[in-house]
Amino acid sequence: MAQAAREAEEFAGEPVDVPDFIGTLRGLGFVEPGPGEPAAGGRAAAKRRCGRASRS
Repeated sequence: MAQAAREAEEFAGEPVDVPDFIGTLRGLGFVEPGPGEPAAGGRAAAKRRCGRASRS
């Protein structure tokens, strides 16, 4: 994560709180949870729910 933070800071020109950024992406459903992590809400989860409902 330290390397990602350095690269993000270099790109953005200012420090980036990478753990917070990843948390935001997870909350929005753009990043799948890892093993043992709670399921994310947001778009990805909503799409999965809608897809399951349409196949029922």
